[in-house]
Amino acid sequence: MDQALIIAITDLVAGYRHTPVLKKLNLAVKQGEAVGIAGPNGAGKTTLFKVILGIIAKMQGQIRILGRDMESSQDRAWVRRQIGYVPQQTIPGKLPVSVGDAVLMGRWGTSFGLTRKPN
Repeated sequence: MDQALIIAITDLVAGYRHTPVLKKLNLAVKQGEAVGIAGPNGAGKTTLFKVILGIIAKMQGQIRILGRDMESSQDRAWVRRQIGYVPQQTIPGKLPVSVGDAVLMGRWGTSFGLTRKPN
């Protein structure tokens, strides 16, 4: 794999209860690139992020983050310390924080805490 790749996904199949949502997905994100993921409800955007973070298991394919294969539970725990993730709110209401603060919540305890500033 190219050293400049931050995320490299090859032939990813993932979904829920033996029903694939993502079928043979390929994605390459290079260092410094900004990527937007768009699509209709149910297209697999959230599933993709959950598989990258190891929240749900892939059915097949390869995921490589920052040069590291996401195969073991240690790899998946490591990637969750590298990437902040704030899930969608499913209950109607207002979150009493700014967007920036909400994003930082996904990094709490991994890159900053009570005595450390966020990196």
